[in-house]
Parts: sequence; structure tokens; C-alpha cells
Amino acid sequence: MLLVAQVTIAQPPRDGEPDRKEARDRIEAMAVAYITDELSLTTQEAQKFWPIFNEMRKKRMELDRSKRKLIKEMESNFEAMTDAQAQDYVNRLKVIETGISRAGYENRSEDIIAIIGAKRFLKLIKAEEDFRRKMIKEFRKRRDSGRKR
Repeated sequence: MLLVAQVTIAQPPRDGEPDRKEARDRIEAMAVAYITDELSLTTQEAQKFWPIFNEMRKKRMELDRSKRKLIKEMESNFEAMTDAQAQDYVNRLKVIETGISRAGYENRSEDIIAIIGAKRFLKLIKAEEDFRRKMIKEFRKRRDSGRKR
């Protein structure tokens, strides 16, 4: 989802097309609907599940943004970088990568499983991946049809 959202958001809006925030909101709504449907969440389960899931996803996105920012900084300083500065970048990347790992399912799986059960937890992981693939496929289809005009 993140990759598709970033690619979609990175594209400038064309006449009559939604802007980045609208596109992001639309993708987000589609993801929520897709996952809710795939997991067959009841109203009570959804009320407990989505705050945990959204918190987890928000933290991952923040850390991904930090990582991209650090990589851009590193790239712009690469030629003049000393070994000590390079080691500092390595250390900072390790901290971010550890945070990304901790912000994933590993840290909240028990909370989510307590709400939806282990079988639907596995279905959640698959649903996220399926949605991401579906969005990438749709993006490529739209991009390719735009090139043919």
C-alpha cells in the first residue's frame, strides 16, 4: 500500500484528476474497505482493530519517511563523506530499521490476534499484500493507457 500510495502521490495531478491528498485518501478508503471485507470484521471487531492497525501503519510510514530522508541526505553527502560520517549513517539506518521492524506485526500481533484470531491474522497479512499488488497492477494499467494516448 505504501509503495502504491507513494507512486500515486508522486504523480502531478492532471486536469480533472484528484490531487495528492484526495488520491491518498481514496486509496486509504479502498484499503480499509478491502481489508474489512477480506477479514469479515464485525462492527465491534472493527472498532478495536482499526485503531491498533492504523497506529502500527502510521509508525511504519513515519519511519519509512525518516529512512528515505536519511538516504537522500547520505546520497548528497556521499562524495565528501569520511569513514566516521559513513559509520554514523550506518548506525542511524540500523536504528531506523530496528524501529521499522518493531513497528510491524511482530510488536502488535498478539493485540490483533486477540481481536480477530490467528487465522484471520494470517488472512490480514495476505490481504495487505493482495491489495498492494492490486494497486500496483491498477497503477501500471493506468500509466500504460496514458502513454498510448
